[in-house]
Amino acid sequence: MKSSGDSNLAAMGAIVDGASSDREGRRPRRPGVTRLRMPCGTRPARPRALPSRILRWGMVPLGFALASGVSAQEPQPSWPVNYFRSEEFKRDFLGSYGMRTDIEPYLSTEEEKTRMQELTDLIATNPRQAVRDLMEYITDETNAQFDFTLGNLYFQGGDIDRAASRYFQATKKFPNFLRAHKNLGMIHFRKGRNAEAIKSLTRAVELGGADGTVLGILGLAYLNTERWLSAESAYRSALLLQPDVADWKLGLARALFSQQKFGEVSALIDEMIQQSPDRADYWLLQANAFIGMNQPMKAAQNYEMLIRMNKATPEALNLLGDIYVNEKLYGLAARAYVMAMDVEPDKGLPSGVRAAEILAQRGATAAAKDVVKGLRDAGLDKLAAEDKRRVLKTEARVAAAEGAGDEAAKVLHEIVDLDPLDGEALLLLGQHYGRKGEPEKAIFMYERAAGIEAFEADAKVRHAQLLVEQGKLEPAVPLLKRAQEIKPRDSVGQFLDQVERIVRRRR
Repeated sequence: MKSSGDSNLAAMGAIVDGASSDREGRRPRRPGVTRLRMPCGTRPARPRALPSRILRWGMVPLGFALASGVSAQEPQPSWPVNYFRSEEFKRDFLGSYGMRTDIEPYLSTEEEKTRMQELTDLIATNPRQAVRDLMEYITDETNAQFDFTLGNLYFQGGDIDRAASRYFQATKKFPNFLRAHKNLGMIHFRKGRNAEAIKSLTRAVELGGADGTVLGILGLAYLNTERWLSAESAYRSALLLQPDVADWKLGLARALFSQQKFGEVSALIDEMIQQSPDRADYWLLQANAFIGMNQPMKAAQNYEMLIRMNKATPEALNLLGDIYVNEKLYGLAARAYVMAMDVEPDKGLPSGVRAAEILAQRGATAAAKDVVKGLRDAGLDKLAAEDKRRVLKTEARVAAAEGAGDEAAKVLHEIVDLDPLDGEALLLLGQHYGRKGEPEKAIFMYERAAGIEAFEADAKVRHAQLLVEQGKLEPAVPLLKRAQEIKPRDSVGQFLDQVERIVRRRR
């Protein structure tokens, strides 16, 4: 066996790398007042939303797209690639070619011992031939050690499914076969079969195989099945045996986070950041914990640190912008939103549309203008037609708020040219011309808007208000009555009653 050590380790490295690529592509991923995506550290296969008391924090609710180390999502790797590439894991797995007679089938006959020695020698020089020989030799009656050895050879060669089949056969022949349960559990986890992995690995623990690797993978399997407390227990036990494995610490943080133990998460991540300050996923996960603790400005400090590290994601930057909006730091909010557009336009631009609307609604016209400018600089043509109209409407509102009515009208006409059935733009144009003292143009816009079913009620109310301002009360009455038929509202009903009383007095 020693002579094949290097090749065995190289093969195991290839298998582990394959484990990494197999997880990729799988799931895992958490206008105006809307939910935000929230970054953190790595994500379980089925991320869990935070309770409503957290989601409703502040005026702009902070939602979750729980972050991974690569993007702002929840802490992720279900397969801890770095650990499985380590020499420690390779030695542990390849060491399973040996025997432990207290918990494994004993080679009781001279034939079995001789055969195993021959196979051991052959594996060192020609593992493929060893596979062929074992396939011919194994029957339902042969010792489980031979099934297990063949399983190891299959695993080492990357044939995971056949390896699992042989490990299973070994456990059927010898139910207390610790290493067969352990390796079978690893494969189940590798293939995403978490429930089966838990069954095999807990059996391995029962048989005395509670090493750091088994407990760490068991923790991940518990996380993926949302058994948070069991995951926490498994990770704590794994860290007692392997205190320096970062994947186990990160898994423990995830388990604590899912139980809303945000203070413990923050303290644990503090230690991890001291050891690896360049890990973006640590800063993101701790930021999520701060938000869970209702300390958004501490979370903002973490996001600002990511900006300095040049590792801020669009999700993190948009969340930072929302935090600043809630704190009424509108200039800083606009900066964060624009940076999100610059970092990754495909994700940042749609969020920028929402951000501009929020700032305009808050009356932060200068900040809204900065975001709109960022959108224009990035190219409005990159937006969907509906998002483009939303940007133009926001631009018009900002212009109107600054007293630039004609500029606002120009933008609104641009919107109507894009979509003649945009009732909101037609209503805004009607209001604009009404303020300018051009009632004929205003009425024309209201009548156009009234021809669109979804805007008929509001258009008739606006039209009636304009007539009342002109002293034309009688023509306003049927407009208000029609508006009430379509969309009854107390305020409109009261306005109608007042107008009718005045009309009756005049008669």
